[in-house]
Amino acid sequence: MRNSFETGSCWGAFEVLLRVGYLMNPDRTTLLHICPPAGVTQTQFVKIFLAYASQHREQLHQEFTHFAIDSLRKAFPCK
Repeated sequence: MRNSFETGSCWGAFEVLLRVGYLMNPDRTTLLHICPPAGVTQTQFVKIFLAYASQHREQLHQEFTHFAIDSLRKAFPCK
């Protein structure tokens, strides 16, 4: 990857999603309603997002955060 502001911003966005993905609401549900397994990596989040984006090109106009969270909810549904 290039070392640029844009790359850093993208990488940082996925770092935030990874960290927030484990946060809990008072009712013990996850804040983002995703349930990633312990040990999942930021790189895995990026790969999941890219695969989802490739399969759902008609939704690429959506705001990044919502689109990224949708991709993670599909990959890591809560039971």
